[in-house]
Amino acid sequence: MNSPQPIDFGALAELIGTDDANHLREVARLFVSSSARMLVRIQECQAAGDIEGLRIAAHGWKGSAVQVCAAPLAEALARIETSLPQAADAIAEVERRYSALNAWI
Repeated sequence: MNSPQPIDFGALAELIGTDDANHLREVARLFVSSSARMLVRIQECQAAGDIEGLRIAAHGWKGSAVQVCAAPLAEALARIETSLPQAADAIAEVERRYSALNAWI
């Protein structure tokens, strides 16, 4: 079974009203760039045991992922929210999804 694409460019094109490949890639690159900070925030909250901060960070990043049609990452972030306070496995999945997204771009 193939893994889904990290970002669904077809859905993103519909959402933003253009199928220009360069524009779609630029939106994806901007998302990946801003996501690096969100991943660090999640890791910091996990290390500090800040459950509320972790919930807020995961929820906010999930919303951004939905907006750029990055469903696999959004789903992994949702698992953090539902697995608190035992979110280590869900955080590891987010790290894997972010790494796949970053490599894909």
